[in-house]
Amino acid sequence: LFRLDAKSLFASYVEATNREDDSTIRQVTTVLENRIKVKPDEILVSSAESLPYTLRAFPWGSMQKARIVFPGSGKRGDFRFDIAVSGKETLSFAGRSVECWKAQISFGGFLGSLVGKTLLWYSVPYPHYLVKSESPSGMPGSPAIVLELQSYSGSEPNQ
Repeated sequence: LFRLDAKSLFASYVEATNREDDSTIRQVTTVLENRIKVKPDEILVSSAESLPYTLRAFPWGSMQKARIVFPGSGKRGDFRFDIAVSGKETLSFAGRSVECWKAQISFGGFLGSLVGKTLLWYSVPYPHYLVKSESPSGMPGSPAIVLELQSYSGSEPNQ
């Protein structure tokens, strides 16, 4: 469950439940106050769970690189994510082709050399939905986790 800002898609409330074989964990993140002033080359994201949704508001086509900023991370040393758009690719799913922006997310600083990169493909046409992602499942050498969209439907915004 997400409560998203209509313009930036920043999630001020995130409720996520993770079910595993041995446990079920519910995490709730609530941003009670946000005084962060992001720079023009930064995107503010409240949690890892909300990242794919907030990136739908990324200025695709007009910005190639940005730093992803998390509330509270400024005092934790060199912990940051970077996003870089490498261009466009056409992907197919459910019998249709979708032109996508291809982007790479990586850890900045020291962690960047230890953790693999995540690839994301977002639809070029609005509303820039996530079509595919490839991310490491663990340390270097571990298999990738690939998520691919199976179907998508939506309606035109109210006029």
